[in-house]
Formats: sequence, structure tokens, C-alpha cells
Amino acid sequence: MKNRMNMKKIFLLLIMFGGFLFNACTDNSLGDAVPYDKFYRNLSDANRAVLGVYAQFTTLAEQVVVLNELRADLMDVTPSATPELESLNENQIDASNSWISPLKFYAVINSCNDALDNFNKMLADNKLTQDDYNEIYSDIGALRTWIYLQLLNIYGSVPYITEPLVNLSDVEKYKGQRENADELLPKLIDFMQSLPSLDDYIYSDLINGTPNGYSFEPMFISKRLLMGDLYLFNNQYAEAAHYYRLVMATDEESHNRYRYRLYNYPFTATSGEPSYYAILFRDGRIEDINGLINTWKYIFSDPPSSRKATDRAAYERIWYIPFDDKLQPVSPFANLFEGTQPELKASDYAMDSLWAQPMNNQFPYDARGLGGSYTGNGQITKYNKGGFVTSGMEHGFWMLYRAAGLHLRYIEAANRAGYPYLAWCFLNNGIKDARYRYQHDDGTYFSDDSCYITGTSPFDPYPADYRFDARYPLEWDANGGVRGRVFMPVENFPGGLTTQLDSIQWLEKQIVKEDALELAFEGQRWGDLVRIARRMNKEGRNGFQFLFEENIKKKYDRANIPAPNFTADEQSWYLPFYE
Repeated sequence: MKNRMNMKKIFLLLIMFGGFLFNACTDNSLGDAVPYDKFYRNLSDANRAVLGVYAQFTTLAEQVVVLNELRADLMDVTPSATPELESLNENQIDASNSWISPLKFYAVINSCNDALDNFNKMLADNKLTQDDYNEIYSDIGALRTWIYLQLLNIYGSVPYITEPLVNLSDVEKYKGQRENADELLPKLIDFMQSLPSLDDYIYSDLINGTPNGYSFEPMFISKRLLMGDLYLFNNQYAEAAHYYRLVMATDEESHNRYRYRLYNYPFTATSGEPSYYAILFRDGRIEDINGLINTWKYIFSDPPSSRKATDRAAYERIWYIPFDDKLQPVSPFANLFEGTQPELKASDYAMDSLWAQPMNNQFPYDARGLGGSYTGNGQITKYNKGGFVTSGMEHGFWMLYRAAGLHLRYIEAANRAGYPYLAWCFLNNGIKDARYRYQHDDGTYFSDDSCYITGTSPFDPYPADYRFDARYPLEWDANGGVRGRVFMPVENFPGGLTTQLDSIQWLEKQIVKEDALELAFEGQRWGDLVRIARRMNKEGRNGFQFLFEENIKKKYDRANIPAPNFTADEQSWYLPFYE
């Protein structure tokens, strides 16, 4: 009993800490500390519990980013790196390396389990209305599910624990009950489908106001995006495309041309910058570096705003957590990426090979790399001090999901669902000017044979999840495409692709390459590579060659250090699960 009470007191402290971190209580006071068993009295207590869980969730930020980036091909250590980071980079690790411990993840999971258990009791005791319960239970349930998806990517197989533990060390007794992705992903999908709601917060006080000068709304997980990811990792492509399309459809009913559209439009002004995120060149200076305009980089430094705001940050960012110097915790990324002696940097391989591709005008490199994501010496800038010091925020964001990532995931799902040309349009210059002939399985053509208007004919429509309208002035008329909005040339289908499957498999590799160029250092790379490699293995292709020979090994070859001892055995790719 003593241990159980200690665990509960720890979570109560986290709840109170969360209130200080987010400062979202409507009465601006947390009141006196109360015993754990008297805490869950009303909706205000439940909201504090939600904030406490999210406060604890932020402690996972550096581990999620480092484990998903440093072990892949885009990130490397600097001479200032700790021995633990160097060992992780070289995959020479043991139980003493704190970076690989899963206990922080399970600490947050346990807090989720505790909160969910108490929300059920509060509903049964009429301390929560059904609407309030639906929102907070679904939010914390989805957050727990997202953490399990991360654990699967990192460790390959993990214990699935859904009840509160007395002590965190009790994870040990579940060690023999680990489940791999094939076993656990269906359970995670079923759980998400059972949640009372997949909507974002609508009624909750958690999203009202701007207590620290900015909205908390984008800090809470997007459940439909998570559903899309679960289905994509489980190779259920039509289902994944459906949920991604639902998020892409945000504000379509009002014909909004900006929100999550990857908006791009000709910029002809002789001074200033466009008001949207893009990379382009000023007229008359098309080959001059001084004519280069890069507003894409401001994705990571513009002030935070709500999901419903009408500014460019709200049109791109979907789920992110800002780090505010006035509050705790301060950015966990400061030592890793900031200052004169950062511990991590962009890998030489990535700088020399991936971003060293000319733009449309033969400008020698992709400006999402140098000047966009890192400096000339490879210092990563996506987490550094931004241009919003007046908001009291000095260290930027943990960027968990943004519109370009949504588009890339939809592109991957639509491609695999049998729409490679639609996916190709979104990957390149968007759908606003793209036309192609698309065939049914029997060889006949769709009535609407373009990306420009996909499936608007009442006689022969595309399925709803692949239906878009880019006619002016409708909602997709300025879609620039992932590569188009950053002035990169089209990746055309090569000759010799004789079947649709050939096209799909070729395009998939271009998509995962674009994932690297667009989302580098944001904590996505390892999951992207492993997802594709596992899929290739299931198809009887060589996933190991793709993961290792075609991608990860190149970083180590360029750095002239031994590569990790990965093999064709998938289990060798993952970290050992040390408790």
C-alpha cells in the first residue's frame, strides 16, 4: 500500500506541475495540495490531470527525436557529444545507456492509465458529464496509443499495459508479454476505434483563452492523424488515406484555400517576402543567391497560434508543443542543438548527397537543407531560438505533425491504395495544373481524368477519399505540392515501368526520400525507414537492403566509421528492451 500511495502521490505532483507548466486553470489558482483519493472531484480536477499528463509527455521529446533521427541517416554526433550519444550513434549500447531506457515512456503511459481509470470512475459517479468525459478520455487514450506506436518503431516489440501499475519497476514482470507490430497494431486500432470521439477538443476549457500569450489547442494530439498513421503502419492503405483525407478536408466546406493546402502562388513583388511558407526567387534574380527567398524556414520560428487561426503558422502546423523560457520544462533540445558546442548535427552524407540537388533554376542545392534546416557547419536550426522572443519563447517547438507531413503520409497511402498518379501530383507540383489519363482495372478511363478535378463527375466519380477540386476559386486551386512550393524540380516516372505495381514501388522510394528532405530532424526518419522496410519484407522484397545499404549505411561510410551491425533479421534493427 505504501508503494501504491507513493506512485499516486507522484502522479498528483505531476498534475499540479502540469497546471504550473500550462497555467490553464480558469481561476488562476491550483489551491492547496490535496490527498490523491480526494483529487478527482470535478471537471477542473480532470482538466488538471490532462495537463499533468501532457507536462510529463514533454519529457519524452528529446528521446523521441534522438532515437528516431540519430540511428538513421540524417543526423550525426559532433565532437561535443556525450559518450552515450556516440555509443547510440554507433549502435554499441548496453543497459547503462540512459537514452535507450523505455521507462520514461512507460512512466507517461502509467500516468495515462491512471487518468483513464479515474475518468471512468468520475463518469460513473456523475462527476463528469458524458460530453466532458468523451473529450478528455479520448484525448488521453489517443496520447497513450501514440506512445505505443513510438515504442513499436524503436523497440520492435513491447509490453502492452493498460492498467495503472503500483510501481514503475513492475514493467519488469511484463517483459515476457511483449507484442510486435503485427500483434499490437490491430489492438491499438481497435482501441482507437472504441474511443467516444475522434474530434479535437470543442467544448473544453483546456482550449479557451491564451493564458501564456498563445493557445494550448495545438498541443493536444490529433486523433484522426494518429488513426491514419496506425493504418499506414499496418499496411491498410485505403483506411489510412481515409483518415488523412479527413484532416486534409479541414475548412473545405468554406472553400478555404490555405489551411493544410501547401499553398503556393506566384510572387512578383520587387521587395518583401510572401505571406506563405515557400522557397522561391525574386524576379530578375533567378540565379542569384541574393534573390533567394526562403519563408519555409519560418515554419519553425513563427509565433504559436491556435489551429483555427488565420495565419500561416496555423495553415501549416497541426500538433506541436512550444518551449517557453518562463515555464518549466525549458527546451530539452538546447544542449543538443544550440550554442557554440551542440552535441548533434546534420550528417555529412545528408548535406553532401540528399540536399545537394539543384532547384528548378539549377541553383545548386535544396534550400530546405542549408539555410532552412541547418547552417553551413551542419548545426541544426529547427529547434533553435526563433523570432518570437516577445512571446517569452526562446527555444522553438517540438514539431509533432504539420501539413507537409500530412500530405506525405496521404501521398504514401494513396499511392499504395492504387492511385500513384494522384500521389505523384501531390508529391511534385500539386494538383492545380496536373492532368493525366487514369484507368480502371478493366482498362477503361475515368470520366474525370486529371488531378485538377478528381472525380467530380456524377456518372463516374473517384472514391471520396481521392476526390479533389482545384478549379479557381475552390479550396485546392493553389495547392503547390510538396516539391513545388519549395521550387524543386519534378521527379518524373522513369521509362520501363510496365505495371501499376512498378509505378507504385518506384514512387514509394521517392516519397520516403522526400520525407527526409522535408521532415529531417523532426523525429520521423527512423519510423519512415522501418515502415517501408517491413512492408518490403512482407512483399518478399529486400527490406534490409533498402533500410541499410540504400540509406543508413551511407551515413557511416561518409563519416568513415563502422556501420551498425544490422542484418536481414528485423529484430536486429531495433533497440534492446532494457527495463
